[in-house]
Amino acid sequence: GRAKLMIEDMLRDIAKAEKDLGELSDPVWYIFTRDDNPGYSGYESDVYIIESVGKVFPIFFFLVAMLVCLTTMTRMVEEQRTQTGTLKALGYGKGAIMAKYIVYSAFASISGAVFGIALCVFVFPIIIYAAYAMRYIIPDLMFTAAPLVWLAVVAVCVLCTTLAVIMACYAELRESPAELMRPKAPKAGKRVFLERIPFIWNRLNFNRKVTVRNLFRYKKRIFMTILGIAGCAALTLTGFGIFSSVSVILEKQYTELFNYDLIVAMDTDAAEEEKEKVYAELDSNEISKTNLTAYVKAAKFGGLGNITLVVPSDAEAFKEMATFQSRTTGEKFELSDDGIIITERLSEIAKLYAGDEITFYCGDIRFTAKITAVAENYAAHFIYMTPKLYEKLSGETFSENSVFTIMSDDGKEAQDKLANTLTEYDGVLALSFSRTAMESFSDTVENLNYVIVLIIVCAAALAFVVLYNLTNINITERIREIATIKVLGFYDGEVSAYVFRENIILSIMGAGVGLILGKALHAFVLGAIQTDDIMFGREVPVWVYLISFAMTIIFAMLVNGIMFFKLKKISMVESLKSVE
Repeated sequence: GRAKLMIEDMLRDIAKAEKDLGELSDPVWYIFTRDDNPGYSGYESDVYIIESVGKVFPIFFFLVAMLVCLTTMTRMVEEQRTQTGTLKALGYGKGAIMAKYIVYSAFASISGAVFGIALCVFVFPIIIYAAYAMRYIIPDLMFTAAPLVWLAVVAVCVLCTTLAVIMACYAELRESPAELMRPKAPKAGKRVFLERIPFIWNRLNFNRKVTVRNLFRYKKRIFMTILGIAGCAALTLTGFGIFSSVSVILEKQYTELFNYDLIVAMDTDAAEEEKEKVYAELDSNEISKTNLTAYVKAAKFGGLGNITLVVPSDAEAFKEMATFQSRTTGEKFELSDDGIIITERLSEIAKLYAGDEITFYCGDIRFTAKITAVAENYAAHFIYMTPKLYEKLSGETFSENSVFTIMSDDGKEAQDKLANTLTEYDGVLALSFSRTAMESFSDTVENLNYVIVLIIVCAAALAFVVLYNLTNINITERIREIATIKVLGFYDGEVSAYVFRENIILSIMGAGVGLILGKALHAFVLGAIQTDDIMFGREVPVWVYLISFAMTIIFAMLVNGIMFFKLKKISMVESLKSVE
């Protein structure tokens, strides 16, 4: 009898289980690839940014390096014109004479390229990798050989210097041996345009008139100095501009555009009373200041993921949670039943703007809606619509599945306290704090700073090399002129001002040109490093222009300070030496 009762109990349990099983809804499968892992996708995005920067900046560094090579090798050939004339008079051919300089330039190029490759392959990657290792758990850095890239770099370096040598030698070797063995005659002074304006010219003192004439006397040096300084200013502005453009995500996205601190994702399968408990807890909790329910769902447009559809239960109240505005005009937008609001980066990718229609999917539901406005946004993609429009487009009844919350205290301790309280409820599926996203972007900005510092240091080094090289050439070419004015009684400070005044004017002109080029370069680099999910700030703030200009002028003043000691060492006897 006992066994029979046990069997009956088991049969009842089986029947109950079968009934419960029949009441279960069909399972929903979610397939996630490693691209959906925040750690992997974040690291991939950071690698893409570094890779894009690495593709863009070498072009500009090569251009400035070519300028340095051209001026250096041209000056070297000109300094040895007497020796070149002697060799030509002795019967040496043009090829034999050129070979000396070509071998010298090739050796310098190969040595410099090898040193640069070693520095960039083993030093720079360690610095950048160490920065990212603080944020990600990644294996040790592995160095890989890229012989084709290295050979290409060496070839470009050798080609730059060789072409410069051939151009300089060809210009010199066209002259006869007799002309070559004589020192090159200084360029004759000419009337400048300013002299035709007596109102200005007559008010300039002697030193300023000499400065103006010398500036236009050496047009090649003017062009090279302005170009070199402009390159430095442009690179510096781009470096600081990238920092500003990435920082704007923190400054605007989570302080001006998104005002909420927390999104509570509700379990849609939970009982209604369980959800009500969560709502009651949020309304009564001292840390939770303002709450608004909404429907939040992942959406897709074409092959683009990471789009979030947000349908707030009260469009008017949602103004407190998020700000809809135009990035360019600052115009404020409001949600209406006439259409949807999409974010700016999604608009750019889709090439759809206010007044156009967009078709996207949420699961199996197809939405086709009119775009009423494009809102400023920097991280991820969002589509906003009203509950009435949602019901009209989807054919379903609007039902909330999330709560947007503004906390009275958004500190980490308060955040953890509220999280611990909410996770005890069965109706809570997940919590998403804005603070977590801010910290993630803050890490990205901090890691990018290492790259920016490297860019600025390299830009400073280029500016120093260009200015030092051109100033040294300027002094060497005018050594007799400088010695003569020293004989005439000019003090060291006056001699320095006589020479460096031109450098300062050219540096200011070059920095001004560089700021214009830098804005274009900044826009180009942002376009290269921008990802589908992130939109960087487009505007370059005033402080970036000011600091880039100031740093460029400081680099120029440092070169002037170093060259001051060379001017002091010029002997006045130089002016008495015969040129024959």
